[in-house]
Amino acid sequence: MNIGLVCPYEWTVPGGVGNHVRALAAELRRAGHRVDVLAPAERPVTEPGFVGLGGSVAVPSQRVGGPDRSSAPAPWSGSAGPCTGAATTCCMSTSRCRPAPACSP
Repeated sequence: MNIGLVCPYEWTVPGGVGNHVRALAAELRRAGHRVDVLAPAERPVTEPGFVGLGGSVAVPSQRVGGPDRSSAPAPWSGSAGPCTGAATTCCMSTSRCRPAPACSP
């Protein structure tokens, strides 16, 4: 079978998604499939079956919260990020941690 895998991240920079795609491609090839990996790459890649899609593009993250609205990362409404306790949540409207699940100013 012919299979194409797409990785949205820069192929020449180590990372979890690239590692996963690389390992999946290797296993599929071992199973007898023809696999091409399509991904952006800033540098030349000599891996067989790799198709470069040009360079990657940096996208700035949204930043809110500081006095100038640019000095703190966007809040995360989960257990990771600014609110690290299981009994708290971060409210998007106020960027403050509150007892879960309340989210009122």
